[in-house]
Amino acid sequence: MSKSKKTVAENHGQKVTSKELALIKRLIKEHTPTVEIAKAAGRSLTALRKITFRAGLSLRKKVAKVKATAPKKAVKKSAKKTSKRGPVLIH
Repeated sequence: MSKSKKTVAENHGQKVTSKELALIKRLIKEHTPTVEIAKAAGRSLTALRKITFRAGLSLRKKVAKVKATAPKKAVKKSAKKTSKRGPVLIH
């Protein structure tokens, strides 16, 4: 049984260039999935996460905030209605 060696990326241990960082920033703004950003940059997902963390970028999807509407004014209720049944008698 032979043991297989893990392959190492060509850019393993290389510093991130300004072009790579600009590419990553642009793809994040375009809401590109993380896997596709990593492929485009030629980095692994783990490396991409480290790069974005160090650069102060977020890979989270931004959710549009919904504006809160003004609370509706309470409608004044009429006097309490009595039920059609008669009063309840307790023995």
